[in-house]
Amino acid sequence: MIRPAACERTRAYVSLRLDGELAELEQRMLDAHLPACSACSAYADDVAAATRAVRATPLAQLRRPLAPRVRRARPVRVHHVAAVAAGVLVVVGAGTAVDRGGDVTRRQTASPLAWPTPKRYLSDAALREEQSLLALTKPGSPLPQLRF
Repeated sequence: MIRPAACERTRAYVSLRLDGELAELEQRMLDAHLPACSACSAYADDVAAATRAVRATPLAQLRRPLAPRVRRARPVRVHHVAAVAAGVLVVVGAGTAVDRGGDVTRRQTASPLAWPTPKRYLSDAALREEQSLLALTKPGSPLPQLRF
């Protein structure tokens, strides 16, 4: 059920009045609304009766005192071990990417349309010649023979 904003505000004021926290202006607004709204007036009576019953009930005596459970923080060592393990994984991963000659290699999936990529050339002139041959090759034509 959707209540008007004035009723919602009045219900909040009822609770504040029972706790002694209602300001003078809010008290006047509450006093003006309750006689005009039977639903809010009934709500105020019900809440006041429940509050009186709770406050009149004697406190129960506990057999033993309650102590809040304190969660222990994880030891700092766990964080250190995790950081070291991550560092080792990075170093091992980088080490597998570098081959014995020091060149970084990339694993590529074999594709019939992929250009062959040589690792090393005997001279810069040979490299430029093969690059120019690859640049002139049209799609669909046979690939030029590469010399290694």
